[in-house]
Order: sequence, then C-alpha cells, then structure tokens
Amino acid sequence: DKAIEKLPYVYKRLYQIKPLEEELFFEGRTIELNQLKSAYESWKKGNYSATCMYGEKGSGASSLVNLFEKDLQGVELFRYKFKQAYHTQDDFISFFKTLLQDDTISNYNDIAKSVCSGKKKVIILEDVQHFYLKKIDGFNAINLLFELISYSSEDVFWLIEITSYTYNYLEKTIGIERYFIYNIELKKLENNQIINLIMKR
Repeated sequence: DKAIEKLPYVYKRLYQIKPLEEELFFEGRTIELNQLKSAYESWKKGNYSATCMYGEKGSGASSLVNLFEKDLQGVELFRYKFKQAYHTQDDFISFFKTLLQDDTISNYNDIAKSVCSGKKKVIILEDVQHFYLKKIDGFNAINLLFELISYSSEDVFWLIEITSYTYNYLEKTIGIERYFIYNIELKKLENNQIINLIMKR
C-alpha cells in the first residue's frame, strides 16, 4: 500500500484494489458469475439454493456481487459487509435487528418471522469470517446464522462470502458445506487475466 501511494495518480488508479461496478472492467469471473446466477434462478423455482462464495482477499468477490446485484428485480435486498466481530447470541439478535430495521426483534423466532414475511428477499453477507471467534462458545452467532439460512431458504436467497481460510476452517469444525447447495470458489486469476484487468482500468 505504501509503495502504491508513492505512484503518480494515473498509476494509482491502475493498481487500486476496489470493487468494480461495470461489467466492461470485469475480468476472469464469468464462470463464477454464471454459477451465482444459476443458484438464484434455481431459488426462484422453489429449490433450496443457499450459496457460499469463498476466496482469498482481493479475489473479486465484491465486484462479482456488484454485477450480480444488478440483475435482482422484484425482491427486497439486504446487503452487509462485516467489519467487526460478532459471536454471541446477543450479537446475532442485535445484528439482524439492525439489518432488517425491525425494533420488535428480541429473539431468534422474531428474526425468522421477520425474514420470512413480506416480499421475497435476497440477503448478501460479506466477510462472514467476522461472525465467529475461535474460542469456547465462539460459534454461537454463526451456528444461529446457518440455522436461519436453512429455515428461511424458501423465502430468502442467501449469499454469504468468506475467505478461503475461514471456509476450510469451518468445514473442519462445523461442516459449513452441508448448509449450502452452491459452494463457489474464487480461484486465483491467471497472470494474463490480471494484466487484462489492470489494462481495462
């Protein structure tokens, strides 16, 4: 980051790491975007289609979600990017009370009722590695999240995004894969794809 800051503005723009908004500048994630769209279309047909997307930091997850979000119509969208740690049941309740903007929420059942009522919903949660802690009782919030995903899958299309390390760790500890029909890995881009992405900026 310090090295990039020393570059002239035109070069800073080339090498900045920020989510892309336009498909023109999108590079190397066509397969993953199609998988995401397939998951959503399957959910619209009434199938269980909870989706987990995982990759290394800077792998383009937010850019992918930005493009996917443009195709969403006729649903209520909630999107949140975690920046602080949550791990208790109280954290879980407080988070969804804020996300859903529903002051009547006081427990898990209230959350389940809220997400399943009204219009069909799409809930996108990014950086979910902040939703647990590696300690005793550190998995309460994320276990409740996975329970909620399973319960509400008919009314909500769920998309969560986490790092590859977290995905592998949670698979070994609580079996994260069993909660999701679509597990989309954002693999490393080839060198030529990275060059094309930089040049398009």
